[in-house]
Amino acid sequence: MSGRGFRFLMLVVGLGAICSLAFIWELETTRLLAEEVEKLEREREEAFARLEQVRAEVSYLSRSERVTRIASERLGMTFPEELPALAYLWDEEGEPEGTDGSASPIKKLFGDGAFAEVRVKR
Repeated sequence: MSGRGFRFLMLVVGLGAICSLAFIWELETTRLLAEEVEKLEREREEAFARLEQVRAEVSYLSRSERVTRIASERLGMTFPEELPALAYLWDEEGEPEGTDGSASPIKKLFGDGAFAEVRVKR
């Protein structure tokens, strides 16, 4: 075999070895990424399960009966004896001004259309 043929053969063998190493490296990288994806999917499922558990706990802890009981026992809070005042958006004449014809403080601050003013009637 001539020197030129031998060099060509060595070049082909070298390229084949490099390609084989690159292929093996690619397979290993793919395997590692697949393991990481599986691990992340497991963590995601665990997080969703924990989220559902926390939602159930929040639902249980925020029940109105429980909140009422705790407010009564720990804070001494009770429901009012008298009925609350009725709230109207405008006064009885349907006017948004104050009783003396001047604009209300809320209307002075925010102008028309910013939001509906609530007036309390007792």
